[in-house]
Amino acid sequence: MYSMTTLTPRRTAILTFIRDRIAQQGQPPSLAEIAEAFGFASRSVARKHVLALTEAGFIEVNPNQARGIRLLNQPVRPEWLDVPVLGRVAAGLPIGADAEVHSRLQLDPSTFAKTPDYLLRVQGDSMIEDGILDGDLVGVRRSAEALNGQIVVARWMAK
Repeated sequence: MYSMTTLTPRRTAILTFIRDRIAQQGQPPSLAEIAEAFGFASRSVARKHVLALTEAGFIEVNPNQARGIRLLNQPVRPEWLDVPVLGRVAAGLPIGADAEVHSRLQLDPSTFAKTPDYLLRVQGDSMIEDGILDGDLVGVRRSAEALNGQIVVARWMAK
């Protein structure tokens, strides 16, 4: 494992940027955001620095996620929830299944009355009257039953 003193000043700044973005927004920056923040001509320059931080053992990267950077050896703030964002949910016309983990967010537990199992991004505008807008993230708790008056995400399974 390397120490902060073995990193170049630029890579130390990028690691600090990643840490700060996770602390402030609950998710890591994308390569495009790193490139923009540091004035790089392209994402490939940001990718080079991220790869060096990975090889140094400070972060890991999931190549299948736009925001796949994860800090290593950094405790998640125990008072925060670590909630996966699984995909989209239709508010209006049905959409196809989209149940893969797209990213993860660390959120203050007081955001929710009950801790959600996962988050989904709303697509459509049929729930506007209930304050759920197109593009919103909604917290979902798994349950085998729904009570009258609850807003639910339902999955119909044909026999």
